[in-house]
Formats: sequence, structure tokens, C-alpha cells
Amino acid sequence: MAGGVRKKLLREIAGKILPASVVEAPKRPVQTPQREWLRGSLRDWADDSIALALKDFGGVWLDEREVKREWESFCAGASDNSFYIWQWISLALSARSGKNYEKYEYAARIGDSGRKSRQAVPAR
Repeated sequence: MAGGVRKKLLREIAGKILPASVVEAPKRPVQTPQREWLRGSLRDWADDSIALALKDFGGVWLDEREVKREWESFCAGASDNSFYIWQWISLALSARSGKNYEKYEYAARIGDSGRKSRQAVPAR
């Protein structure tokens, strides 16, 4: 930063070949088409991943009915929030990898002590 101008050298060089409106444009966020991917080409993979997360963590960390309702709502385009979708997929990937835990028995113990404990072993 020089004289309060960020990337001054870059702006000076770009100013020789680009219009001022481009050189002085504010920074823009980069967005990936993840919503489109999850609803399109990655949908089967996401379906399988969410099913695995529900198999291992349903009734413990995840409310199966709510997860399915939110996933269907997302796929129908009623919601664009993919944050939770990625959380469920991450759980599934963690379970599938087998690197983090040999068994997921602890999840039942800490999830809800009032529910019957079950053991979930990751697929190999």
C-alpha cells in the first residue's frame, strides 16, 4: 500500500492497458457454483454422502427427518443455503475415511444420553 492505495504498482501497470473503471474497481468476492453442482452433477454423490451421515449420526447428532426435509428443500430451490449440506457431507467423509476414529460409539454417548447407544463403524 502506498499513499493509501492498495496494490499501487499493479494499478499503475494495469492503468496503461485497461480502462480506469476496471483498474479502480472495488474487490469482488469469488463465488463457486456449488449450489448448482449440489443440485446437478454432484447430487447423487451428495445424496449418498448425506445418507451415510444419517446412517452413522442420525438420532445422535442429526435429526433424520429435518435433514431430509432441508435437503429436499435445497434441491427444490426453496433454499440456497448450502452451509449445512456441506456439514453433513463432511460428517460422511469423516466417517468414510476411517482416519479420525475407528468407531463412532462415543457419538451415541455424548449425543443424547436418553437414547439407546449404538455403535457405528465406518465403511472400509
